[in-house]
Formats: sequence, structure tokens, C-alpha cells
Amino acid sequence: MLPSSRSNIITKGNDGKGARSFYQRRLLLVAGTFFVGILCVMLLSYESEGDKISKRQLAYDMKMKKYLLTQEQDKILEDELKKQAMDRFDGKMPDGDSLVRRAREKVIRKLGKEAFHFEKGVNGDIHRSKIEQEHVHHGFKIGYDTKLSSYSSMKEEELLRLIVKGEVSLYDLKIVNSRSDHFVVKGVFCHLDWSRHKEDPSSSAMFREITRVSGCDRNNFQMDIETVMKAVRDSEFSDENAVKALQPKGFVFHESRCGSTLVANALSAFDPGKNRVYSESQPPAIVMGLCSHVSKCNEDLQIDLLQDVIYLMGLTNDLNEENLFFKFQSRNSLFIHVARQAFPNVPWIFVHRDPVQVMMSHLGQGDDRAAVCLRTKKHIPSETAALIERIDGFHSPSNTEYCAAYLATLCESVHHEAVSSGTGRIVEYSSLPDILVDDIIPSYFLANSAQFGDRERQNIFDVSQKYSKGMGRRAGEWHEDSTAKEANATPEIVSAAEKYLGPIYSILLNMSAG
Repeated sequence: MLPSSRSNIITKGNDGKGARSFYQRRLLLVAGTFFVGILCVMLLSYESEGDKISKRQLAYDMKMKKYLLTQEQDKILEDELKKQAMDRFDGKMPDGDSLVRRAREKVIRKLGKEAFHFEKGVNGDIHRSKIEQEHVHHGFKIGYDTKLSSYSSMKEEELLRLIVKGEVSLYDLKIVNSRSDHFVVKGVFCHLDWSRHKEDPSSSAMFREITRVSGCDRNNFQMDIETVMKAVRDSEFSDENAVKALQPKGFVFHESRCGSTLVANALSAFDPGKNRVYSESQPPAIVMGLCSHVSKCNEDLQIDLLQDVIYLMGLTNDLNEENLFFKFQSRNSLFIHVARQAFPNVPWIFVHRDPVQVMMSHLGQGDDRAAVCLRTKKHIPSETAALIERIDGFHSPSNTEYCAAYLATLCESVHHEAVSSGTGRIVEYSSLPDILVDDIIPSYFLANSAQFGDRERQNIFDVSQKYSKGMGRRAGEWHEDSTAKEANATPEIVSAAEKYLGPIYSILLNMSAG
């Protein structure tokens, strides 16, 4: 006879022991499942910690690449990091934290920023050096080769010969000491590659782009300026057949966002082989503003230093070069008197623009943080503070009002210099580029030199059709935007422009060339 149920099999002939065995097995199964679950949670937690380290490494790499890589290398690294980020973090790019910042600072402090060098291996892989591995986490298969500057093993005399022969150029300054009786200044030198700028000025419109392309951030050396100038004056190093010192033919001051970059590009483009143009380079800017934050500053030493800096930046072993031009940063319009004292015979111009249009160029994007005119608001120049008090009394200006007041300060500084010295030419934006072709370059900067003809004029018109700061994705044809700026200006911008900038703009407009 077949058993009637499963319970009969379990209970029959074992006095209930089968039931206990069944429940024990079930209990063991549940306990085992729970233990496995705990183990999985622990493993997942451990993996999450690994991901944290990877995130820190990714953030570190994303920070490091901003400081060390050329444009091509930057693109290689960025694409690889983004791909890995997509795989690991579902496309979410983690932000850096204090640990990342400390790691980066430790590496920079250990090796020096200029010691870094990035390159692909022979098999296409990107390697990390052993030294750097000591200081950072291994989150990604991305790293950098570290290699000392090619100048690191050279003796001082060898480095001085490179400077005097025009094989390297001054591109930055380090102020070691600025006591009233003595300046201790180190120049930073590297080999500058001018070829891209001379071929298409708009593609590397700013001097910082030339230094980046030239790899100056990782391959440079420092030298005391007094030591350098002594070597320059020493006949032992001179070779007139291999190097010469260009004298400046013109200075460009400006209000900012007013067409000054177009002017700089035109100066380079009209005869690229003969012209060298420094567009907003650091050394002159540092020297010209030196006494603005040094108590009891010795202005005679400042003038001497500026003359030395301009001389060194004019050294060239390209004997085809004849003309040297400088476009200074807009803030240096406050210190135009320094440049004038150092170089009283060098022609200069000041470029300015309609107040509403220039204000919209600064503030029209809706993000005040990027506005050049607001960079000094935390440390307001005394001239700007005096102008605000003169117009509004004791007043805490809005960002828009401060922008207008600061720009007016630049304009007033230049106006004072022009009136007191009887020098300079004022150039209004709307007259560009015609005024350059018809007057400023041939008659003023070049003093009616025979080197300016139809070809040079056409070169200027050609470069003026491009967007003046056409670097990278910004490259393209230029389109007039003055009407759109005026149409889109907010009432606050219009009011501030009229209050602060309107009076000095009218005065400068009456003085403008053309």
C-alpha cells in the first residue's frame, strides 16, 4: 500500500528524528544564505572604496592635464579619461577634493612644475613615472613621463650664451625682492616657436598661446636679470652677424574688449617675416605695475628694469625681423606713464569703444565672474575708488557700476598722459581696420617707411575678416556685433555706461584719429 502523504514517510519509524533533521537542514540553508549575503555586501563595500580611490585619481589626472600638456597631448588624455569615466562612473565626472589638491601640490613641490613631460610610448601606451607613482594613487591607466628640463644640466655660461644669441627668449619674470633700494628679479627663458603666430595671428592671438605651443611651461630655466644684462653688455658674447636687438616701433594700450587684439593681429600680419608682436606678455606687465603695490618704490629702478626687459624680449637670431610691437594688458593703461618714461620716443596708441558696446562685451554673457573689468574689485585701485567717490560720493557700486567705473579709470589715465605729454593717438573701434591701413601703421608706427605697400594693406584686410581670438573652436569668420550689443543691453548697463564712461568717451572721441 502506498503512503498517503509525505508526512507519513518523515514520521514513520524514526520517532520524529526525520522532522528535526529536515528543519535543521532548512536552518543551515537560511544561515548559509545570510552569511553569503553579508560577504557580498562586504565585497561591494570594498569595491566602493576602490572606486573612491579611482575617482580621486581621475580628478587628479583631470587637474594635472590642465597644467602640463600641449593641445595635442591634452586631447589624447582628455578623450581617454572621458572614456574611462563613462565606463566606471556612468558618465559622471567626479569633482576633485582636498586629497586630490594635496597630492598634486606634493608632486609639484617634489619635482617642480616645469619638470613634467608627457609623451606616448613607442607602443602607443601612456606611461607614469616611478617618481610620480610614489605620490599618487593608481586608479587609471594614465600617467605622465617626468623628465627634467633640457636646460637642467647646462652650466650658467652656456645658458647665458643661449640668451645672448637669441636662441631663447624672456617670457616671464619672478620678483624675488622689490625693496626700494634694490630689485632682485629672475627672468624665465625658453625657446619660442613663432611660426604658428606668424602664419595665422588669430590662431594664437595671445602670447600665452605662443608659450603653450612652445612648451615653455615644462622646458625653461631661470636666470638673474642683472647677470643676464651684464652678459649682454659683455663683448665676449656679442656676435652682430648672428643676433640683433629689435627696438620697439609701437605700443598699443587699450580699454579691453574694444578691438585691440585685431590691432595686434594686423601688426603681425602686414609683414609676418619682419614683425614680432608680443600681445599681452607678462614681463612688461609685471614691471609696469610693480610700484603700484610696493611702498617707497624706486621708480628709477623700475624704469631701468622695464628697459632691460623690453631689450631682452627684442633679442632675435632671425635677421629678417625688423619691427617690434607690444600690445599691453588693459590694466597697464593705468601705468602708461611708466612706459612713456622708459621709452619717450616710441609711438603709442589707445584703442577704445562705445561705452554700451564695451560693457556688453564684458557683461553681456550673463556671467559676471568672467568679466575682466571686475578682476580688481576685491582690491580696488585708488584711481577707481576716487572716480566712484567723485561721481557718486560714498557709494558701494554694483558689479555693473564698478565695471563702468574701472573702464573709465583706464580711459582717464590715458587721457591725462596724452594731454600732459602731447603724444599718442586715440583710436576708436569703429575706425578699424581702415585707420591702421591709412594712417597708424604706415605714417605713425613706421614713419612713412617704404616697407608698407599694397601687399601689406591686403594682409591686414584679410586678417580683419577672421575672429581676432580665433583659437581652437573659436576660429572662424568675424561678424559685426555692435548693433546687437546695443539692442540687448540692459537698462542697468546703459545707465552705468552713461554715468561713468559717457563723459570720458566723448572727450576721447573728439581726440580720436581719423
